[in-house]
Amino acid sequence: YPYTTGITCITESAGQYILEGVTVPSVQQYAENSFANESFLMTAVSGTGASSLAFKNVCGVLKINLKGTAVIKSVSVRGNGEEPLSGSAKIIVERDNTIPTVEMDIEARKEILLDCGDGVQLSEDKATAFLLSLPPTEFSRGFTVKVTSADGGEMTLRTDKPNPVRRSAILSMPEVEYDPFYVPVPSVDIKAVSVGFDDIVIRVDVNNVVQYSSRHKLKATF
Repeated sequence: YPYTTGITCITESAGQYILEGVTVPSVQQYAENSFANESFLMTAVSGTGASSLAFKNVCGVLKINLKGTAVIKSVSVRGNGEEPLSGSAKIIVERDNTIPTVEMDIEARKEILLDCGDGVQLSEDKATAFLLSLPPTEFSRGFTVKVTSADGGEMTLRTDKPNPVRRSAILSMPEVEYDPFYVPVPSVDIKAVSVGFDDIVIRVDVNNVVQYSSRHKLKATF
């Protein structure tokens, strides 16, 4: 789960099934107090003619708890050790339906983004939960979470301590007050100081930038 026609199943002599062509979604949609449909991978093994499937979870969950007054647009997570988190993967399943394992592709992405659509309103009194489905990852050097709000604010949360996300478990982080940083918006104001038959003198004011450059045209072609 979720079902897709792009997955192939290889039978190993050691009593394993290898599912190739699996995708861990790099962009997940926000769901209240849960995770998005089809983002939480599961597998099941049954005998021929069986009428039921006993699914086992493949992924784990990272739970970010935020308070405040802002409207949150997105939450992203990235391992400080550049761990592979999303994209192409394969899942190894035992024939006796024991715990499945996932192996991320060497070119897998290093980040997962939770898209909050039109935005999620925070509360000052009760923390709002943002849940991201992740492949089991040790995060031995911790991870970094980036939160953005509808008004252009950003906040970065970082831990350098080991924080493993286990299969079929929720890693719930402490409640945090959303205290955003606002990136200054660059602006350019161009005014004509004087205009003559032979000369045009202009003034250019550039604000909220560290440095800038521009092209120029010769007066004859201006």
